[in-house]
Amino acid sequence: MRTSSATTLRNVLRECSKQKRTETYLEGFEPEAIERILNDWELWAREDQLPPLSPWTTWLILGGRGAGKTRAGAQWVRAVALEHEAARIALIGETLNDVRSVMVEGVSGLMSVHLGHERPVFEPSKKQITWANGAIAQIFSAEDPESLRGPQFSHAWCDVVYEMRNEKLIGITEFVFESYEECQLSSAEARKKLGLQLKPACYLRWMKGERMSKGSVM
Repeated sequence: MRTSSATTLRNVLRECSKQKRTETYLEGFEPEAIERILNDWELWAREDQLPPLSPWTTWLILGGRGAGKTRAGAQWVRAVALEHEAARIALIGETLNDVRSVMVEGVSGLMSVHLGHERPVFEPSKKQITWANGAIAQIFSAEDPESLRGPQFSHAWCDVVYEMRNEKLIGITEFVFESYEECQLSSAEARKKLGLQLKPACYLRWMKGERMSKGSVM
């Protein structure tokens, strides 16, 4: 959900655009401020791509291909990492290649949503992403759910759960989440984020009482 300040600025820019006065309005801003405006995800994202403002533990984004789930997930992780230097984030996908090619290095992935000066360092050999402030993200695959046992996380982003394939589709997905739940969370305010795609009905039982966003394909 958008904050009141972002909503106000969004409405002002929209009205300026209608009146073709955007350039005139922005003339009073410093270049740095304009850059921040152009890259402010909260300002440009759809409501369903923004995390809930009220307390939550699991946020489900339910949408088809092209709904912007990966971009929403990457922007959420970016915000968490830049705001919390002690953040330890798990990035979980069907395979390690999926995590790297889509969630990390993809067009809408983590590396692309950062400004140049804030971009983290990705070390494929370590399966780790490190931000300058000390925040760390590690990548995991549903093919090896055992790897989730042991590490401590404060946050997690799990992408397209329904596409995780193994001998038993539902069984492997349950294992991933049970393994995650067994991790010792390093923060009392730990958060999980889950992105689902297309036909995730069999997974909605995990979401009872949790937050859900229904994405739109533009």
